Amino acid sequence: MQYGEQYLNYDREHTGWYYFEPGTGKMAHGVRWLNSSGGKWVYYHISSGKMQYGEQYLNYDREHTGWYYFEPGTGKMAHGTIQVNGTTVYYDRITGQR
Repeated sequence: MQYGEQYLNYDREHTGWYYFEPGTGKMAHGVRWLNSSGGKWVYYHISSGKMQYGEQYLNYDREHTGWYYFEPGTGKMAHGTIQVNGTTVYYDRITGQR
């Protein structure tokens, strides 16, 4: 059974980072706080559970509906002003929502 952050290399569609709940091994979905790398908010696809990157539109509960940006490579949710494809974009400093 898998626990915590795991990089899976199953096939082309399912290769990437996933998170499995400690104790139960249940795959995580949605926005999660990870203590690794100094702490970060990340997003695991609502159906596949695979960590997502870049700009994502989340619409799975009242708190998390809107556009968010997750850094390539780390999946860390962006906060504040950043450059996305040469365009300056502001993401709320607290919620991360655009």
